[in-house]
Amino acid sequence: MKLSVILFFVSLTQLMANETYAQFTKLTLQLKDATVKEVLNQIEDESEFFFLYNSKLVDVDRKVSGEFKDQKISEILNSIFQGADVAYTFVDRQIVLTNKVD
Repeated sequence: MKLSVILFFVSLTQLMANETYAQFTKLTLQLKDATVKEVLNQIEDESEFFFLYNSKLVDVDRKVSGEFKDQKISEILNSIFQGADVAYTFVDRQIVLTNKVD
């Protein structure tokens, strides 16, 4: 019984230590007056992520610009949604976009 408990906790710590795809995936994007929707489509084309969002809640027609070289997906999303009331959550290889809740 003690051995089973020890093995369980060792296995649990190994699961927690593994990096997820979202943590190590980096992209290079050059954006000039692109809509958020175009950016999301470009991220989907260049990675294994896909986005889930309601276009009535998330303004995907807003224009953004920026240059991102070998940056993590989370850094790119932080930049394009800076100042917007948009939150995102990674669920495996899905990124769910929602309104920020205060």
